[in-house]
Amino acid sequence: ALWFAIHGPKVGYIGFRELEEESIREQEKISSTS
Repeated sequence: ALWFAIHGPKVGYIGFRELEEESIREQEKISSTS
């Protein structure tokens, strides 16, 4: 991704971890409501 190339692997990795945790929370919310 372009933002990864601009900000570098360290920032990209931190951002990826945060996105991963966010998506896990979203999935838990979805599974608990259904």
